[in-house]
Amino acid sequence: MFGLGFTEILLLILIAFLIFGPQQFPTVMKNFIKILNELKSAFTEVKSEFYDVQTEADKQFHQIKDKLEEEFKLIEEPKKEQAPDKEPKTKDSTEKK
Repeated sequence: MFGLGFTEILLLILIAFLIFGPQQFPTVMKNFIKILNELKSAFTEVKSEFYDVQTEADKQFHQIKDKLEEEFKLIEEPKKEQAPDKEPKTKDSTEKK
């Protein structure tokens, strides 16, 4: 959690216990845990929204890409049909008889 190890968390809890005292410590910890849980759910929701937006953007990107590929194929097909099959000219065919 937040890159803290067990000993660091234990040290923070001990400092919080010394600051707030034994009477307020349980209430402070309950409120702190409640806030952490709310933050965790908020981050999860934001992460989910980003994932949904990314998925939708990927879908739209692939749809546009597919449409462009189809259009390029339609453009290329008439060019191939219009280009006459020319036989390569050789020296023999260009000479006059």
